[in-house]
Amino acid sequence: MSTGNHSRKLTGMTRRPLVGVAACLILGIFAHDHVLIQPALYLSLAGLCAAASLVALRWERIGSILLAVGLFFAGIAGGQLRHFYFSTHEIGSYTRAEPRLVRVVLRVDNPPQITANSQPSHNASTPKQTFSATALWILHRDGWSACDGTVRVRLNKPHPRLTAGQTIQALGFLSSPLPPANPGQYDWATHYRLQRALATLSVAEVDNVQILSDGRFSILRWLRQLVRSALSKGFSADRSLDHALLRVLVLGDGDPELRDIQDDFLRTGTSHHLSISGMHVAVLGGFVFLLCRLLFFPPGRSAWIGMGFVILYGLVTIPSPPVVRSVLLCLAFGIGVVAGRRLDSIQLLAASILIMLIWQPMDLFNAGFQLSFGTVLGLMIFTTPLTGWMARKHLLEEIAAPLQPPRTPAEQLIQTARHHLRAALSAGLVAWAVSLPLIAWHFRQLNPWAIAASILLALPVFAAMVGGLLKIVLTMMLPGMAGLWAAIAAGPVFLMRQMVHLLSQLPGSDVVLPTIPIWLILLYYILILLPLLVRDIQPLKKIKRWSPIAALLLILILPLSGLSSPHPPGKHLRMTLLSVGAGQCAVLELPGGKVILIDAGSSSIADLYRDCLDPFLRHRRIGRIDQVFISHANGDHFSAVEDLCQRRAVGEVLMTTQFRRQSHGNGPAESMLQSLWQNRISTGMVRAGDQIQLEPDVTLESFWPPDDPTLDENESSMVLQLHYAGKTILFTGDIQSAAQQQLLLNPLPLASDLLIAPHHGSAEPTTVDLLSAIHPLAILSSNDHTLTRKQRRFDQLANPIPLYRTNDRGAITVTILDTGELRIESFLNPQP
Repeated sequence: MSTGNHSRKLTGMTRRPLVGVAACLILGIFAHDHVLIQPALYLSLAGLCAAASLVALRWERIGSILLAVGLFFAGIAGGQLRHFYFSTHEIGSYTRAEPRLVRVVLRVDNPPQITANSQPSHNASTPKQTFSATALWILHRDGWSACDGTVRVRLNKPHPRLTAGQTIQALGFLSSPLPPANPGQYDWATHYRLQRALATLSVAEVDNVQILSDGRFSILRWLRQLVRSALSKGFSADRSLDHALLRVLVLGDGDPELRDIQDDFLRTGTSHHLSISGMHVAVLGGFVFLLCRLLFFPPGRSAWIGMGFVILYGLVTIPSPPVVRSVLLCLAFGIGVVAGRRLDSIQLLAASILIMLIWQPMDLFNAGFQLSFGTVLGLMIFTTPLTGWMARKHLLEEIAAPLQPPRTPAEQLIQTARHHLRAALSAGLVAWAVSLPLIAWHFRQLNPWAIAASILLALPVFAAMVGGLLKIVLTMMLPGMAGLWAAIAAGPVFLMRQMVHLLSQLPGSDVVLPTIPIWLILLYYILILLPLLVRDIQPLKKIKRWSPIAALLLILILPLSGLSSPHPPGKHLRMTLLSVGAGQCAVLELPGGKVILIDAGSSSIADLYRDCLDPFLRHRRIGRIDQVFISHANGDHFSAVEDLCQRRAVGEVLMTTQFRRQSHGNGPAESMLQSLWQNRISTGMVRAGDQIQLEPDVTLESFWPPDDPTLDENESSMVLQLHYAGKTILFTGDIQSAAQQQLLLNPLPLASDLLIAPHHGSAEPTTVDLLSAIHPLAILSSNDHTLTRKQRRFDQLANPIPLYRTNDRGAITVTILDTGELRIESFLNPQP
């Protein structure tokens, strides 16, 4: 189809009723925050009724306008009902500002997932188990009360017997989902609210969970378990990574073991290969259809078998917007084949959007929903014209083909390969261009190699998906040969892993973008669509020809523009104490451009680097870390260092002289040291009395520890004093009374403008004397959400010195200007 004919066809999009209905509903849901629900309901009903009446009177044009108005207000009402209105017995109404201890009865809604670092032995924290559950009963002072609503449950230690469908009784701390506490961090509170989950439950011990019943027998649950068991059977322990990757490809099940591989897919812009989409369903459904045809089944019967497989596949996988959308589209096309009719693909897409939004209106704000439907719509609109444009130079050859001698088989094969390569390149380019602003908006990244990487990975991904499907079927048929089927299925998976890892090493594979303004995204899509919207307007012919290129340049030049720099002008030092729960991490951005970390660990965040540190560094557009200081050998101060050194350029890691001795028998510390050696990261020692010149105007002075082998981990923490522009910041690690007593023997050097509180702001017998010697203008403390008795006592002793705790303030940023002016800002609750 030529570009002109295709664009003429597209101008009829407004005459596609489902497209118009979906567009009006989408606009209404987007505007649901700006209109009261009662007027929206009244206007929606009035508009729909008036439209029906006018259409009956054959006033179609006015009726269509009123129908659009009615649908717009219906979208507003639906969005508000889903977002703001909950049951009076909603479990979220029992939450408070502080976590409260409760006993609840829950029904487990989905299979529990293990969340942990991809290399658990490298992390000081244990794996966590998470799942969604429906609240049934809650115990309070007046006894048991019925409740409802969704609650996100986290077990600090995995329960070995938890499965979906069980009814359990749990004792834990109930709270509201927490908003992001650091710049760049993902907003889980908004994410869960869009899923109508207003409460989280944290359970400390496995014994605090009692299984009351396994629930009624469910064929669907049994089938899902059977399929996953068949897929896993035959995989040995050393092939667990291949099994996990195959499970996410074929069934959509996440696995913490895949975190590193998922990072590689994300950096190369090919993460869509890991999520079940229309491509996955089409490939597997098409494989079943082809298999039926090879067995000489007629097309109609093959289509019915293919549709049955697609339905079964959608039930076996965990439901998600891409899965539901893909199943609906495949079923619609299958019905078209059976009926012998060609269906309008854009109409089908609009119908699936309508079904999804009527079921879950707030999915419209989900990144996966937007990327899934937006990319498919772009492929439907642009792939055929782009392929035709790319094939224009071969048009004369095709016209002259009847006059030429017959092609040899080799020439025919080359022509076919060329045609498929053009189609794949066109689809890759369209998908990349359409998804580019959405990825930039949601994830603030640009993947220059995404098109080439997607095409190169397509073949091993398809082979792995078909191999996984055959593995399940053949294991059910011949379970004794499961090991052989597993070895065969693991082949393309291994190839895919190696390819994506090599692609992730390409320079510039992941460009961090600044926050993209919404007007820029709208302008981008207008420029992309301009050739299709103004085809007959003569003065705009030249503009429309170059508008898509202008749209791409608009996004591509943004990282190079002055808008992309997050740093304010002027010479200054910036120190950010991140909110990392039970741990500590301070990021220093020096005037000359160097970046220094003092500690990077947590015992309450399982994967600190990916969940907290990396998002912050991306937000600040920091690539290289020049030096990392590890105060002592407790995991809550270094658990993220290993991942940091593997994922980013790190110049040097500095430790105390006691660190290596204290690492013996300390698994996480030993693992980190081994990783530093393997990655050839330079290491150094810091001793009491050292003066470290970080930059010409920035000095770090070490006061502690001495070379004393009798000191334990906390008492041998580094005590460092930062000097810049006449101001000082004192970092005290986890020193307690013994170290504080020794430091107080010479109190004068301790005087500082800011104090990073020792041992997460815990009181010691020496606290009053230490605060008196330091005499800080303010105190900053990194600590978990719930304060201990010693921490509450520290608050009393520190009064009236201003005290900023990360559990209340989130990340705390200190800026020291070259004039000596000192500013303190907090990410949460900025008012003192």
